[in-house]
Amino acid sequence: MELLLDEHQRLLEDSASRLCRDLGGLLRVRSLQDADEQVDRSAWKALTQAGWSGLLVPETAGGMGLGAVELFLVQAEIGRQDVRVPIMSVAVAARELALGSGDAACEALSGALDGTLLVLPCIHGAGTPHAPAGALPRARRLGDQLCLQGRHLAVPGVAVADRLLVAAQAIDGSHLLCVIPPDAVRLAIHTRRTIDGASISDVTFDDVMVPAGGIVTEGAGAGLAMARIHAALTLAVSAELLGLGEAVMELLLTQLTRREQFGRPIGAFQALQHRAVDGFITLELLRSLAFRVARAIDRSSEHPAMLPALKAKAGRGVLSLTRLTMQVHGAMGYAAEHDIGLRYKRALSLSALHGGDAYQFERFSEIAGGLP
Repeated sequence: MELLLDEHQRLLEDSASRLCRDLGGLLRVRSLQDADEQVDRSAWKALTQAGWSGLLVPETAGGMGLGAVELFLVQAEIGRQDVRVPIMSVAVAARELALGSGDAACEALSGALDGTLLVLPCIHGAGTPHAPAGALPRARRLGDQLCLQGRHLAVPGVAVADRLLVAAQAIDGSHLLCVIPPDAVRLAIHTRRTIDGASISDVTFDDVMVPAGGIVTEGAGAGLAMARIHAALTLAVSAELLGLGEAVMELLLTQLTRREQFGRPIGAFQALQHRAVDGFITLELLRSLAFRVARAIDRSSEHPAMLPALKAKAGRGVLSLTRLTMQVHGAMGYAAEHDIGLRYKRALSLSALHGGDAYQFERFSEIAGGLP
């Protein structure tokens, strides 16, 4: 499908394609895993120099001032080349830092823009890895400081973060966002590795003190900021799944022409042709839906049901295509040394991130079920 992009968006997409091709690839992923590293630091440096950490930050604050469509285009290329850098998560956090206030927000924003700090959002609360929405940590006032008590569960990237943009809830029910270093006193982080070599962490706040300068935004503004963060992260992981799916489709088509059975390529068999076409259609529909959701977000016209629909379709569709590709590769497709094995592990991890398809279908039903 040819997206209706303007000239600047096409230039960004072309630039992202070239840059990610130079900085990504499964050889680099294997090198990271061999070194037990989660973030490609050289790629991180190059992407921040390109300005991507400020992609969503207003120009007046030193960013690029772009929107959800551009985030979608960039993240799809990151998924296609499997660049192991949480650049869009940092970009999402940086936008809220730029819109907020406080000394810690200014310091974290400056570090995010120049590449010296990995600032990651921590907003879902104490849910589960498959249904992340849950109770937020509680914040109570102690003079001009805040005291946080509670947990955020299954937060990606905390193990490598330099700062956390943390959502909490005040005693009166209002929301707030604050910046906290991961080594803060009485803050505990329990990290476990995921199947693709990344990690998720449970973050526990046991009367963690936040100075007044660490508060980014409070009240209704914080609630809106949390909604923006959730929408952007859901769009980003869906776009990354799309890019991954397009890379898997290339592996599938190559194998259909290369592998032979009964004296001819397996791609000559009509049953496999039909399944390959089904996979292609799935990706095209996903690309169309993701673009529509991104456009709606930029116009502030998105329906809340759009985001769970997109994430559910991305996770289920790309996983199905990846399993088909493993099948046509035969036994070697299940070997860790084969590229499709790495792609499958990444698809499993991304499909579960911020809630798997079962959770997203449930959220969609809850939201859309109330429509006339």
